[in-house]
Amino acid sequence: MTSVKSAFKPALLGLIAIVLVGSLTYWLWQRQPNPDKSQSQTEAPKETIQEKIDESQLEITPSSGSVLSENTVTFQGKTQPNNYIVLSSNNTLGITQANENGGFEIEAELVNGLSLIDVISVDENLVEQQSLSLSLFVDPDTNASTAISGSVKGILDNIITITTTKGEQTIRQKSSTELILPESEKGDEGNDIRVGDYLIALGAIENEKDFNATSIEIIREDKPQNSEKYVAGTILSNVKEDIFSFRNQKDSGIFEFTLSDDTTISLNGDNAEAEKIVKGKKAIVIYFTEKSANTPDLIYLLP
Repeated sequence: MTSVKSAFKPALLGLIAIVLVGSLTYWLWQRQPNPDKSQSQTEAPKETIQEKIDESQLEITPSSGSVLSENTVTFQGKTQPNNYIVLSSNNTLGITQANENGGFEIEAELVNGLSLIDVISVDENLVEQQSLSLSLFVDPDTNASTAISGSVKGILDNIITITTTKGEQTIRQKSSTELILPESEKGDEGNDIRVGDYLIALGAIENEKDFNATSIEIIREDKPQNSEKYVAGTILSNVKEDIFSFRNQKDSGIFEFTLSDDTTISLNGDNAEAEKIVKGKKAIVIYFTEKSANTPDLIYLLP
């Protein structure tokens, strides 16, 4: 009897061990991810992210690099519905509100030559959503289709590399390319393109990398830049002696603005007087700073 019990006990322990190992194996197998289920869970967010990217795009024509034959330009584009569009450069200003489909249109006057323009999309809560930079060139007499501008970064034989607002661009200077040097340096021997020069090239892009220039203009003093800035927020005081204070929505910074004879005030698309600038009013202001003084060029009062 004792020998039977001794034989039975190891057999029972072995059976229990087999059951435990089997249960553990099944439990671990159940915890393995389902490939089909995992794939379906990761694909859906990708589509959602792509939709958000598409919805947030800021589009505008004419596109950067365009050569225009007329000074009067109608900018058209699309952004998020009801956003405000701020268009600013040293010589061109405009603010409008997109419609419920996100479409917008602004007519502006450009000067002859190069215009560097910032386009910003601001939502109804005055939060900046998107921005882009445009480089446009007006010349009624040229046959060039594209203008490229920026600082010269490198020169290798007849290939010039410049830094533009969109990154680096190579320009091919041919023997037929017209070189326009600063007026004060014309006739100087050995005068040529240098690293650090600001360059404006007219021509055409024949592939994604090469730009064949028909003309290259070099600027060494008073290099082009957009000195206009914008701020969106709340007016903190009524105008007194042409001065009013303003709080930036973005960082709660306080600005003091001084009106000039050239300041344009807009309310509901119509010109308005300084009396409309009142405490508590929401506004978007395009301005420039000179000698620590902030001078508004355009004050767009929100409804």
